[in-house]
Amino acid sequence: MKKLILLAVTIITASTAYAEHCPMLGCEGRTGYVYIPEQVAYGYQGKASVTFNGEEYRLVGKEKFPFVEEGLPDVNSVVTVGDGGISFYRNQDVPKIIKSLKVHEDIKYDASAKAAEVTPFTQPSFQMFAGAKVKILGYKQFGIPGIRDKLFVHILYLADK
Repeated sequence: MKKLILLAVTIITASTAYAEHCPMLGCEGRTGYVYIPEQVAYGYQGKASVTFNGEEYRLVGKEKFPFVEEGLPDVNSVVTVGDGGISFYRNQDVPKIIKSLKVHEDIKYDASAKAAEVTPFTQPSFQMFAGAKVKILGYKQFGIPGIRDKLFVHILYLADK
């Protein structure tokens, strides 16, 4: 009987631990946040240049667009993860993300070369695979609005493909 109870406790503990560190494949029903790159949030997607302090800078880097559908998706819409896959930040990761956002800049300007490079936001996260379906639950902005703000979309992970 003790062995049976020990086996049951081991199985329950192992399955709980696995659920905490579940890779995105097979994690339907989880909610979390996806970073929306600055050029998408502010309409730079597909443009060859940006204007900064009245100067035109050619855009030399390009952050991948998170979804197959272009633009910012409507709340409650279902969208598809783009070709490269995207990072999915769990709710409990948000404090680390906010701390990282304080030192991250999306676009670095090089005045001498008249070039602007889009830099990716990197933070340890789960990776969602291309073709996954997510529902848009809403948007959340972190940082100081208009100065160092970063836009995230709150999503519900629906299906792997």
